[in-house]
Formats: sequence, structure tokens, C-alpha cells
Amino acid sequence: MASGRVERGVELLSEQKRVNSIEHRGERFQAIARVFAESPEGTLVVSPDNNSRRELNAAIRTALRNEGKLRVDVYTLPVLINRQEVTGEDRTVASSYRVGDSVRYMRGSDALGLEAKSYATVIRADHECNQITVQKSDGTAVTYDPSRVKGVAIYSPELRSLAVEERVQFTAPWKEKSVSSRDMGTVTKLDQQGNITVKLDDSNRTVSWNLKDNKHIDYAYATTSHSSQGATVDRALIHIDTGDSRVRTLIDQTLAYVATSRPRYDAQIFTDNADRLATALSRKHENATALSPERISDYSLSV
Repeated sequence: MASGRVERGVELLSEQKRVNSIEHRGERFQAIARVFAESPEGTLVVSPDNNSRRELNAAIRTALRNEGKLRVDVYTLPVLINRQEVTGEDRTVASSYRVGDSVRYMRGSDALGLEAKSYATVIRADHECNQITVQKSDGTAVTYDPSRVKGVAIYSPELRSLAVEERVQFTAPWKEKSVSSRDMGTVTKLDQQGNITVKLDDSNRTVSWNLKDNKHIDYAYATTSHSSQGATVDRALIHIDTGDSRVRTLIDQTLAYVATSRPRYDAQIFTDNADRLATALSRKHENATALSPERISDYSLSV
């Protein structure tokens, strides 16, 4: 896979019985969840897109609970999921914002009374006037043209229920706690007030906080191939849906290499069609373009 010989790589995996063809999407997710639950330690599921990642995380949590390997939920919160499809240019347009979105102001705005690193919730988006109205944490509302405010990130709140022994991933850097985006760990303590302790995978270090103060976490059973970069695990279960046109541009040689290079010992592919697998993973998507200084700044704020 690393040398671009994807067809040969898929052929070898198939010969080793590491390619599982299951046409029905739901049945495929259930199969991945069952295999994960049999031996969860050191196992990571890799899938190309966020929609399948969410569905897989839900299926895996159910399978783990059925096997008695995940305790009962203790706390539920709206975690903040980065709307990665919104570009720097999109953030200047009101139509890119949805009611309920959470906006983080990395630089802030003195003129609008928005503090640096503060959050606000979108309560109205006026497309015709290109203005949005946000509610700050103190309850006051501010209306402004989004093209006037730079250095913002947009998040979609999604409910997550957490339990002790839960596998979680940080989705944004946290300098105060020396945590990087994509750092993974296991919940060791959690109470009904949202006080949580996570033991990080890459060290014996633990991080403790109240979930109301930092909601940039998500489940870490299944992750996108992009988010899995840098992770090293014992076994990877890789989901590839060759028939889903919505994720066609995400299934390519880069995905093939990143996903199969995560595990030390075992890589299992679960696909809808084994005959189309090599062709799908052999695609190249190299539409690289130069970034403007503003886009570079936006990118730096989001990683």
C-alpha cells in the first residue's frame, strides 16, 4: 500500500482472509461491532467519513454493552463536532451558519464584545443581509456580518452519553492541559456532575476537568482515516463502502495506506463489494492548491 501497489495489497489481504464482503450497510456495521467487541483492547475502527464513523461508534458501544465490557452511562452532554466542510471563505457568509451551531472566536472582537477563545451559539442567520445573531455565555445577543470577524471555528453540537471505561478522543488542542487534537484515552472516573478523568494512551498521564468547561471530545472506537493519522494500534478494522457516492472522493490510495499502516499485527477490511475494492482504493485525488496567508491562519487555528 505504501508504494502505491494497492491492487497487490488488496490481493494479499484477500488471500489472508482479511477482506470481508457484506453488502448490506447495517449488517456490515453490526459485523464490525461484533469483531471489535470480541477483543476491544488495541483495536481501532477506521472509516472514511463522519457519518459512518458516528454509526459505527453507536453500534460498537451497543456491542460492548451486550458483552458486559462497557458500564452504564453516567453523563450526557452536547459535544462539539468541527464542521470541517465549512471553509475559511464559507465562514464569511451567513448561509454557512445553522441555528444551534457553536462558534468559537479564537481572536475575538473588541468592537462586538466577543472575547478571544470564547464561545457563542447561533440563534439566527439572515441570508439576505448576510448577518448572524449569536447568544454569548452571559445570555446577551450580538448581531454582525460574519465577514467582519476572522479566526472563527464552527461546531455542530451532538449529544454523547459517556461511561466509565469509555474510549474517547480529544477533537481540539488544549494547551492548558498539554493535550493535542486526536489524543486518545480511556475514561477512568466520571460522576453525574460531569467531573471526568481520562488516562491518555501515550503516557501514564491523566487529564481531569468538568465536561462543561471543555466539550471537544468524542468516542474513539471508530475514527476517520484523517483523524487516525499518527495513531498506532494492534489491530485495525477498516470500513470501505465502494458503492456510496457521497464518500467517493475520500476512498483512494491515501486512505489505503493510512488505514493499513495504523496496526502492528492485523488489518481487516469490511466492504460492500470485494470485487470493486482494489479499484476504489487505487484512485488518486491530488487536487492540491496553494493556500493564502488567511487560509493558512484558519487552518492553523483548526488543527
